[in-house]
Amino acid sequence: MILLRGSIGKYIHRDSLLHKSNCTSKVILLIGITLGIFVTAHYLYFITTLITLCCLAISSRVSLVYYLRDIRSAWFFMLLAFLLQAIGGGFNLSSFVGATVTVLRIFTIVLASSIVLRSTRPTEIARFLENFLRFMRIDRQVARDFSTTIILALRFFPIMVDETDRIRTAQELRGVDLSNGRIVKRLFRVISIIIPVVLSAVNRAEQLAVAMETRKYGLFASTSDYYGNSFRFADVLIISLSIFLVGLAFWFKSIHWSRM
Repeated sequence: MILLRGSIGKYIHRDSLLHKSNCTSKVILLIGITLGIFVTAHYLYFITTLITLCCLAISSRVSLVYYLRDIRSAWFFMLLAFLLQAIGGGFNLSSFVGATVTVLRIFTIVLASSIVLRSTRPTEIARFLENFLRFMRIDRQVARDFSTTIILALRFFPIMVDETDRIRTAQELRGVDLSNGRIVKRLFRVISIIIPVVLSAVNRAEQLAVAMETRKYGLFASTSDYYGNSFRFADVLIISLSIFLVGLAFWFKSIHWSRM
């Protein structure tokens, strides 16, 4: 199956309940799933969690190919975690079971993070971070600057990945062979990609700085939000689902301890 082109974790607009739900509820769901898979390693819990995530992915109306692309991007990390776990345990059955559980945990976290990022606008994530930092009694200006930095990183990373692919394709069309030859020659050829990418990043950063300055960013101490931060029925369902998954994880954990 040919994977669609698109940046990793990039927001995709769809008209679904998951897209309309609040960022806070989706972050709670992500935290709940992460907590649950580290509380218990029972296979039934992983099956339940993965089925739940698949239902959420389908309900988001985002093509499943995008989620597969995000999972594929973490294949090396999952393989490395599996090998380290298996080698550290001495290549026995217990070590292979532990390595499989580790891969399942990474797989679940990547899929859950992909669902949250694909269905949440970066501005909503930034607003959530800013409100959370304010709740933690951090200075308003520091909270706004930190959330702005995070949102710019989330926006620029997919853009620069697409820019790198575009420049690499352009250089290959001009006759630059990046896959053949000795390592030293291939490294020198990579420079033909690195320099345009760096120049493009500098130009984009300069344009962004000018745009923020013209909009008087940081000039006023108090700011307002363009979008509201209200909760809907979908948020109640997502938070209830989070509580259910965490409770289910502790229930499986209690069963495990009772059998010991």
